[in-house]
Amino acid sequence: MNMYKINIRIFVALVFLLTACDKEMLNKTPLNQYSDANVWSDVNLASSYLNSCYNGAQIGQFKAVMIGAVSDEMLSGRGSSSSPYNVGNMTADNTAGQYGSNWYSNSNWNQFNNVQKINIFLDKIDKLPDAYKASEKADIKKQADILKGEALFLRAFLYTEMCRTYGGLPILKKPNSLGDDFSTITRGTFKETVDFIAADCDAAAKLLPLKANTRLGKATKEAALAIKSRMLLFAASDLTADGTAKSELVGYLSPNRASLWTAARDAAKAVMDLGTSQLADFGAPDQKAVAQ
Repeated sequence: MNMYKINIRIFVALVFLLTACDKEMLNKTPLNQYSDANVWSDVNLASSYLNSCYNGAQIGQFKAVMIGAVSDEMLSGRGSSSSPYNVGNMTADNTAGQYGSNWYSNSNWNQFNNVQKINIFLDKIDKLPDAYKASEKADIKKQADILKGEALFLRAFLYTEMCRTYGGLPILKKPNSLGDDFSTITRGTFKETVDFIAADCDAAAKLLPLKANTRLGKATKEAALAIKSRMLLFAASDLTADGTAKSELVGYLSPNRASLWTAARDAAKAVMDLGTSQLADFGAPDQKAVAQ
């Protein structure tokens, strides 16, 4: 028997072995990481997933550089001859300078990476209680609803930070997948973006507990309503609503100032009416004067 015939037999034998194998042989649970099935059937793992979204949001300025640092207004500056802000070279593909792409993380366009993660969470969290026994579902749903409120708050926060820098943004309510036609994604108007943020804040506030009943560092009802107040106040200001906007992507073309200011006032009052937050006097002798 020549070598050719032997090789053919070996090939046929291998094909037989491969086709005869158990189809589930390679469908194994990973040993070094949590699978999607595990994460979205365990409220504690889902909570840990959301913690990574908190971390990615860079909330506060402990992990991000304030945008004022590129100017002379701050004690600690980051401006330099290589900063695209300072030399007027800011473009869609040139935002980094010598400090890297995340030097002002809160408003950086790449926060859409985190928006994608949050949208995945929101797409999965409602189904999580179904993975538990009937006797546990009610309690797990309460936990899942709070986590959903946190995710909605985080998305609203990210959109607020980016909107105040870029104006109208792509309104992404669902997670993207590899098969999507990304050429159809366009920027929403400034108004559409503000409305989206306000709606997320309202939805979050309905699900979130007050800060007195929340672990420090987590989103609260007060925080959700405060973000809405901040965004609507910005939207009503002369920056975007004085009627001089050249594009609906950066402001209102025909603003109704009375309506915008009323919405901003009502949003601020909603926070105040909770009765759980107060203005700091910062050492001023007359709190009424400071409030005014």
